[in-house]
Amino acid sequence: VGGPIKRRKLFFFASYEGRRDVRGNRAQYNVPDAAERAGDLSELGEPNVPLSQIDPNALAILQRYPLPNATGSFNFVASLPTATADNIQLYRWDHNITEKATLMARVMTENQGLGNINNQLWADDNFPSVSSDWTFTALNSMVRLTNIVTPRLVNEFQFGYTENFIHFQTSAKSDPALASLAAGA
Repeated sequence: VGGPIKRRKLFFFASYEGRRDVRGNRAQYNVPDAAERAGDLSELGEPNVPLSQIDPNALAILQRYPLPNATGSFNFVASLPTATADNIQLYRWDHNITEKATLMARVMTENQGLGNINNQLWADDNFPSVSSDWTFTALNSMVRLTNIVTPRLVNEFQFGYTENFIHFQTSAKSDPALASLAAGA
């Protein structure tokens, strides 16, 4: 959207771009089956471990991981959709101060959120039980004053400012107990 505010003197322009996107993400992992959780490691070619010798904390963590749901090279398969929300606003003002002097100002803001991005970050578990949400905000602004001194000489002053913030947090879809272990690692 754009147009004159004052004929031949002051103009404005504004735009908005929004995107909502949910993409599928297939996760394939190997998880301990019921026998392995009980210390029976014979399928792996390892000696069995009596249940009494397995740390109770390790058993508690194992209970939070799902049991196998597939056969083949990976025994656990899940769908982990990743959602994106992106909003960009752009505003511009042009002011013809005189025939030889113009002022322009521009501001752009962006807000983006990625939800449940799982193992795409360095601190996340590569398993669907621990995931992160990511938010990004940005501001970009600029002011320019142009003076035509003579047909062969132009004086221009320009100033810009930019700021970006990225915030990570544990996703609401994460298992709180496992997420706290990952955060403490």
